[in-house]
Amino acid sequence: MLEEKDRIKLQEGMRTLWLIWAAMFASLGVYLIVAHFIGQEIKFDLIPKSTYELLRYALMGVGAVILLPLQGVTFANG
Repeated sequence: MLEEKDRIKLQEGMRTLWLIWAAMFASLGVYLIVAHFIGQEIKFDLIPKSTYELLRYALMGVGAVILLPLQGVTFANG
């Protein structure tokens, strides 16, 4: 069993980690918004549209493969 001071140190460390993760996700949100608005103005026709679609579906599949095993996983809060 953890002593009280060890438990407090662990909670402080986890709070720091959660803050870092929250900041990272917030920055990703900002990047997404900026890219969405800037992307409307910048068009590159270097790659055919079918290749973009294939790449889009491939990346969505990779994301699903990564995220689906985590479905139902719960994390304890202290």
